[in-house]
Amino acid sequence: MALNSYDEYVGLPTFEQKGLTALVAGANGISGQHMVRVLTRDPDRWSKVYALSRRPPQTDIKGTEPVALDFLSGTENIKKTLREHNITKVDYIFFFAYKESSGPNGELWGGQEQMVKDNGKMLEDFLNATEGLAVKRVILQTGAKNYGGHIGPVLTPCREDDPRVLAIPNFYYRQEDILKDLGPKYGFTWSVVRPSHVLGAIKGNTMSLATTLGLYFSVQKELGEPAGFPGTFLKWNSIDTFSSATLNAHLEEWCALTPGAENQAFNAANGDAPTWGRTWIDIAAYYGVPIDPHQFDKDITPEVSIESEHPAPDGSGRRGRVELRWCLESWSKQPHVIKAWEGLADRQGVDVDVFRMASWSFADGVMSNQHQSVLDINKSRSMGFLGHVDSTREFYHVFRLAEQLKILPSPNK
Repeated sequence: MALNSYDEYVGLPTFEQKGLTALVAGANGISGQHMVRVLTRDPDRWSKVYALSRRPPQTDIKGTEPVALDFLSGTENIKKTLREHNITKVDYIFFFAYKESSGPNGELWGGQEQMVKDNGKMLEDFLNATEGLAVKRVILQTGAKNYGGHIGPVLTPCREDDPRVLAIPNFYYRQEDILKDLGPKYGFTWSVVRPSHVLGAIKGNTMSLATTLGLYFSVQKELGEPAGFPGTFLKWNSIDTFSSATLNAHLEEWCALTPGAENQAFNAANGDAPTWGRTWIDIAAYYGVPIDPHQFDKDITPEVSIESEHPAPDGSGRRGRVELRWCLESWSKQPHVIKAWEGLADRQGVDVDVFRMASWSFADGVMSNQHQSVLDINKSRSMGFLGHVDSTREFYHVFRLAEQLKILPSPNK
């Protein structure tokens, strides 16, 4: 399958607009690169696509102009960079730039207050720097943590008008407030898109659930061992919605070009509601790896079992819980696992460093929550965006992309 094949996606919108200019901020990330891919599919509509990123841009997609930019360098430095690249007019901005701040023990999203400061500054400085570019609309991607699922159980499914969860700082709220403040000042409208677990594959970015699971299943096949599920039986039967990076980009294009989509938020999800058990079985089928049907019969002490310090966002008074029977991160450090991976990577010519850099702790975190994560997408559907994709087919699509990019080995070699 070619990297720009979109045969898996159904119900995508069409547009009349032509000759537009887009700026993608954070173009090196999974979401940013898929946004660039979607825009450059139609060079008549998007005659110019600027791809901005903190690190030297890795995208070599035809039809883009890559620009290296430190989003934390301040408004004046950002203005200087835009001038140096003769960026004098931009119709639409798609903003994905993001800075992670880990906690004292390396936990993801641990440095909440610092993330509010850094990510708020990046967006605010950037928008101030674009004064005079005649921007029509800014599309900001945030995520499902808007609803507090990382704290505990939420009212399911999550809807765009659900109240903010203020138990801990959340930079998504700060960024939305910046859009609301600066939009009237500079004359642009805005939309916010909130995906769940994003599925995509690019070189140089390891924050990918799909490629991390692909690595795990690949090594288990190499070892000739079943693919156990690290989560609990409760999580095995829980629904989590997934969000295709490609489908998200189509929704974000729709948000930019659709009258009526301005100044509001939209959830982004594939349109189905798979359980983890169904997803695990389908991934195992792709890799030809067996699953132990009696894995949950074994009485083992969980490797992780932690109760949240904060009441659940659903208002029940419960405390959220994360629990794993065993951890992918611990598994990935076992000597026989590393040896198996190195042999497999060498045999197929895959980047050996991908395994060490993979987001094992992120994948563990996704599968540890003892509650469901479901986004309601009726709002965008009711307004005319009917795009959807089967999550199993999307996992397969991402695996094939990763194989072509030499991030994952092929199960057929």
